[in-house]
Order: sequence, then C-alpha cells, then structure tokens
Amino acid sequence: MRILILTQTVNRQDSVLGFFHRWIEEFAKNAEQVSVVALGVGEYSFPENVVVKSLGKESGVGKLRRIFNFYAYAWTLRKEYDVVFVHMNPEYVVLGGLLWRLLGKKIVLWYTHKSVTVSLRVATFLAHSITTASKESFRIPSKKIVVTGHGIDTTLFSFNPHDFSTPLHLVAVGRISPAKDQLLLLKAMALCKEKKIPVHLFIVGLPLTPRDYTYQKALEVYVEKNALHSVVSFVGSKSQNKLADFLPGMDILLHASTTGSLDKVVLEALAVGVVPITSNNACGEVLGEYQSLLSFMEGNALSLVEALERVRGVSNIRELQTALHMSVVRKHELSTLIPRILKSI
Repeated sequence: MRILILTQTVNRQDSVLGFFHRWIEEFAKNAEQVSVVALGVGEYSFPENVVVKSLGKESGVGKLRRIFNFYAYAWTLRKEYDVVFVHMNPEYVVLGGLLWRLLGKKIVLWYTHKSVTVSLRVATFLAHSITTASKESFRIPSKKIVVTGHGIDTTLFSFNPHDFSTPLHLVAVGRISPAKDQLLLLKAMALCKEKKIPVHLFIVGLPLTPRDYTYQKALEVYVEKNALHSVVSFVGSKSQNKLADFLPGMDILLHASTTGSLDKVVLEALAVGVVPITSNNACGEVLGEYQSLLSFMEGNALSLVEALERVRGVSNIRELQTALHMSVVRKHELSTLIPRILKSI
C-alpha cells in the first residue's frame, strides 16, 4: 500500500503536533511508500520510504501559493500513492476530494473534536471513511465512521508507578486557552490553599491566539490577586520527548478541557502512571469503573477539589495506576492504531 498523508506540521519538536512524527514512522512500517505533505515542516527523521513536502508556511509562503502547491503535489505525486490519509484538517479533503476520487484514490479522514463545520460536513461526504478516537470525538452521524482509539507511544510514555508525593504534584497540559479552562484550575488551587491541602500545580502550555494571550493575562492577574505563586507554576510548552520526561514526576493530571472529545494528554498521563481528574465525559470509556472516582462537575472548582480529596484517600494508588495504564495499552497503543486505520480503508 502507498499512502499520501496530509497534515498541519511535520516537526518532532512541535509542542502540539510533535506526536504525529511517530504516527508517520508507524505508517512507514505498514506501507510500501509514504508521501507526506504538510502546511509547514521543521525537524524530522524518517526511513527511506518516506518523502516529505511542505506547502511553505515555515518560509512565509502566502495562502494562494500554498493552495497552488497543494494541487501541484496532489497531481505530481499521483503515481506514488493509492490512499490519502488526512489528519485533523477537513479543508484538505474539501480541496482535493474530487480530484482524488477522479484519480481513484481512497480518502480517509482522521478527526477528533466536537466542532462541526461546513468544511467537515463536505469532507464527510467526500471521504470514503472517517477514523476517530472515540464515539464522542466525531459529531456527524455517518456509516463511514470507524472508532479506532488514539495512538499513544507507550515506549516513549513509559509506565512509572509511584506513591503520591507531598505536596501533591498536579499538572495541567494544553494550550493556554478558555477551552482548556485553566482559570477553573486556579480557583481550585485557591480552595486547596484555603483548606490547607498540600498541592503544587504545574501548568504546561502556551497561548496561541490573541484571545489566548488575553486569557493568560487574566490567569496571571488571578494568581497575583490570590497569592498563588507558592502553589502554581507556569512552565511553558514542552515537546513530546520533554513532556514524556516531565510527566513521570507528576501525581495527578487536572483536566478541565471543554473540547468534548477524548483528549490525548489524558491517555499519555495514564500511560506513565499519572492519575487524571477530569470533567470530560468522553474519558469515561478509558476510565471504566473508576469514572465516578476521577470525575468532577464541569466548571465547578469545589467539585474538582472534592475529587482531588477522594483520590488522595485511595489506599492502593499503584493498583489504580496499573489498571488505568493497562486500559491505554489495550485500546490506544500506537502500534495497533495504524493497522486499525489502514483496515478501515
């Protein structure tokens, strides 16, 4: 099988999409030839059967030129691929879907988000199959949907069962954004300080949009106003490799994201033995019998603190860590994800 992959970024140092480098490596193990076209390209290292092309964003190429480059690659590489795999960008399917269908190419879209746009609806019509991490991760009813689980590299995010530290090391990972609701986490830290619960929260991530930067300022003001400097640290963004080194030193992941889909960072935490506390119902599938223990009411800081106190009281924390880790291995291991995607074609 020969595959054309369309994605935003090929850069293993990227703090958000660096994980996709490993996906491409796994595709290369399962395919004769892999051609990758990305909006922008940074650092990478692949086997000889992988070719990488850039639409030119990293060089400052304008939008019209990038669209021209897209069609140029779709056409000139046409004899090098049989299947098109589009990662999280339905716009690529909208642009190339008709051409690929005329050329007789199979189109597979990967999408995991609650957002439903016009371009996603069009892409759903044009694609031959839709692969997604969980049933909550794709909100358009379609017979084309194949739930495959996520792809977590459990060799990188290796299991490290451990007893909780004092103070508890809490971590939140993700873009600084209202959608991630870091303000709620700060409110919970203020309550912990008031209740004299020994904790320290490490916030991993950076803002991206102007709105995100405004939100970060609001977070900094809240920390200052409530004297939380001793219990909260902003540590910036981390590449996949650095995050994999950082997470094993944490005890609990706080997850207040409102994206509505199964968040990859929750699975990475489970893989290394970090226990999550989440308000996202989409995590229920992987939390299983522990969902009520590890859940809190969305937008409710007091409910989060109560969940934190429940988890602190677990008598055999390593047993919990092991059970959650095995759930990731069974359902979301990267080495089994790519064959599932290819089987959906």
